[in-house]
Amino acid sequence: MGIGTIEESRTEQLVSNKLIPFFRSLGISKIDYLIITHGDYDHIGGASFLVEEFPIGMVFLNANGQNEQERKLIQMLQKKKDSP
Repeated sequence: MGIGTIEESRTEQLVSNKLIPFFRSLGISKIDYLIITHGDYDHIGGASFLVEEFPIGMVFLNANGQNEQERKLIQMLQKKKDSP
């Protein structure tokens, strides 16, 4: 396994097994603001899991163009917005 795969697996485990259950234990059922400072995996990697689990009010991305991670997140958000 490459380092990216290990990092993705750890991020998925952390967000799915710790962060999301913690949010739910606090009664959090939606995220008003999701702020992505930049598209490096260590800053955006868990965002897709949050988008899958919670309605998201607004997403803020930096204005310096988008990398592939950011484009994937934007597509995911658009798809979720367009679905019934």
